[in-house]
Amino acid sequence: MRIFPTREGGHPGGAGRRRPRWLLAATLTSVLASAAPPAHAEGGWAAVPEMLQARTGHGTTTAPCPEAVDGLGKGPCVYVVGGHPLEAALSAHAYSPRTRTWAKLPSMSVGRSGLAAAAAPCPKGDKALKGTCVYAVGGTNGSGSLTTVEAYSPATNTWAALPAMPTGRGFLGATASPCPTVAAAPARTCVYAVGGSTRGSGTATSLSAVEVYDPATGTWSALPELPTPRRSLGATSATCPGAVALRAPSCVYAVGGVDAAEPVGTVEVLDPGTRAWRKLPGVPTARRGMGVTSGPCPGATTVPAGTCVYGIGGSSTTQTLAVATTEVFTPGTGGWSSLPSLPRARFGFGATAAPCSDDLSRTCVYAPGGAVGTTPGTEVTAFDVSRP
Repeated sequence: MRIFPTREGGHPGGAGRRRPRWLLAATLTSVLASAAPPAHAEGGWAAVPEMLQARTGHGTTTAPCPEAVDGLGKGPCVYVVGGHPLEAALSAHAYSPRTRTWAKLPSMSVGRSGLAAAAAPCPKGDKALKGTCVYAVGGTNGSGSLTTVEAYSPATNTWAALPAMPTGRGFLGATASPCPTVAAAPARTCVYAVGGSTRGSGTATSLSAVEVYDPATGTWSALPELPTPRRSLGATSATCPGAVALRAPSCVYAVGGVDAAEPVGTVEVLDPGTRAWRKLPGVPTARRGMGVTSGPCPGATTVPAGTCVYGIGGSSTTQTLAVATTEVFTPGTGGWSSLPSLPRARFGFGATAAPCSDDLSRTCVYAPGGAVGTTPGTEVTAFDVSRP
């Protein structure tokens, strides 16, 4: 398979298509990173052992560590999958906050950049996949915008191909949230694919498509479209804002990105219970390619209970100019506020919440990799959101 770069969203990409159904892990070679304790940086961000592979345009999520992989042990791990450059397009790695170690995982079958990742229950009835899975959704490569979806099971250390997403796209957002409800349906978790872009004649087109995968049925279905078509956006699941009539325990947030031409601060929220989108106050710093995730609200005793939405780094232009800005949305108050900036401006990465390496009882927001200018990096930093 030959993989070509793409310029969508300002960061390059790479990858190909999938099948067969089973993707058994090649060799179980674990490459371990330094286990040195984190060094605290200015402003509350801490340096974490660097990734084993420089990358940008990758997917990031948190899921249980694969205990069969040397050096990781038990507990939650931070996962990074795919991305640019070429060497990263097929790869997957996991970081254990407990052991402060990175390890190489089996590769995906389809190399790609501009993909998104989410953690959700593994599909039912698939013997190769058990427990919680890491879903790698969509992306782009020399073949164009992809419908490819694969899932990695930490319990079996195996990837498997899943039913294709209806709309091929890259530079989308993905998150796990309660499934769209039907009358009296039991609560379960689904994977949402939000926005993104497709290419025609070399031009990227921002999409409004929103589709949801139900692991219980193994099927995709369409949902009401994003009110604002966007690519290079972030998506996450967090406490529904107070203005939303609650029909679900959490809502899907679509944050920032690029509309027709320019980065936007647009924020819209989907209530899975009503299947309705609603506009929220925009992120103060309009940008694309930022890390977006949810986690405990900062300084838990000073804000309403629940989870907050974090927007980290990104680019405020369509070029390769990165920002270090970090902002947080508190659903209980319906407003955004500033947090300490990243030690170094980066864009084109995902973010995720996981235990802090220096205190596993606390929660950190991790920002792994991304690009400085046009150069993908290995830098990883973590912000302890529970410190006042």
